[in-house]
Formats: sequence, structure tokens, C-alpha cells
Amino acid sequence: MRVTVFDSGAGGISVLLRLRAKFSAIDFAYVSDPEHLPYGDKTSSQIAELTHAALDRAGWGDLVVLACNTATAAAAETLRRSATVPVFGIEPAVKPALVGTTEPITVLCTPLTATLRHWQDSRVEIVADGTLAARTEEALGNSAALERIAAELSPLCRRRVVLGCTHYGYFAKGLEKRGHLLFDGTDGLVRNVSRTLRNEGAGTLTFFGRDYNAFIDKATGPAVY
Repeated sequence: MRVTVFDSGAGGISVLLRLRAKFSAIDFAYVSDPEHLPYGDKTSSQIAELTHAALDRAGWGDLVVLACNTATAAAAETLRRSATVPVFGIEPAVKPALVGTTEPITVLCTPLTATLRHWQDSRVEIVADGTLAARTEEALGNSAALERIAAELSPLCRRRVVLGCTHYGYFAKGLEKRGHLLFDGTDGLVRNVSRTLRNEGAGTLTFFGRDYNAFIDKATGPAVY
């Protein structure tokens, strides 16, 4: 069995690592689209077309995991209509972030995700940035640059912060050390996907798009509360 994990860039590596930790025998493919990164400044139809094309080039495998919030919001339903395999997507962990508090929370996300996701709760405050994923991608392996991103964002955020893009896990530690409680959708996505998988295969990992092997050890996802 081959599971195909897709993200526009390196953001979905945290999802990939979580799945491989649970299913070490399954064959995984990680598909990215660095030529068109970031996705957050594109239209829904463009994102659906780009995601479909990237998966066609790499092969869809037996199950697709959209480890990209923007691709999930913009293209998941379109892809499911044309796919012959299950397609899972990631959602911002807004509901868990709202549990146990009456205070406002911050959702960090791309402008397109903010447009397509309507959270009906007055406590939700959105900070949307169309360049943040690309800036994070450029800062991979540069802890000082990732720290600067966290320092820039911290004053804009409430104590509870929902990371609405998987790229944001790379600067999560910088937000945590400034007192923020972080929430992301990785746990829910991995739980949903795990219900359908059997740990069978050769345990291989293949990269399509950009080879992120050099960053695997540095790919630490955010803490989930």
C-alpha cells in the first residue's frame, strides 16, 4: 500500500512523520509543488488544478492525504469527485482551541483559507498572511530566521493560537516560548487517516517535487493541547 502525502512545500512533513511513526511498514510518497509555492495567494480553481496535476505526476497511490490547509479548503471536494482513492484533508483545530476558555483566540492562516472557512464564533480572530508559508519555506534550516518570524507574529496573537497552515509548525517553538498555547489539525488528520490503514508494505519513502530528506530531522510539529 502506498500513502501519498501532499503539501505545496515542506509544511506537510510533520504529518508525514506522524503517519510513518504509526505505520512504519507502509510505503509513503511525499509530493510537493515548489514551483508554484505559495498556494495561499492563488484562487481555488488554480489550487485544485495545481494539486491535481502534482498528484497526477507522482501517482495518487492508494490513499491521498492533503497535509495543506489551503489545498484542503480550496480543492478537497473537487479532488474527491474525480479521485478513485480516498482523499483526506487537514482542518484548523479551531474547536479544540475554543474549549475551556471565554477569551478570544487567534487563527493564523492564508488569506484564501480565511475566505473559505467561516468560523461562527465571535471569539475567533484571524491573522491572514499570504507570504508567511513562502517565508517559512525559505527559512528552513535557519533557526534565527524562524525565530524572527515568531517574534514578529507574537504581538499579533492571543494566548491561544491555531496554526492554520502546516508550514507554521517550523516556528512553533518560538511562539511557545513566548507563552502561546498552540493548536493545529495534525492530530485530527492522523487519527482520521489511521482508521483506514493497515501497517503493510516495504516502508519506503519517495519524494516528488522537492527532496526534503535534509530537513526531516528538523521537522518538528507544534505542541497540541
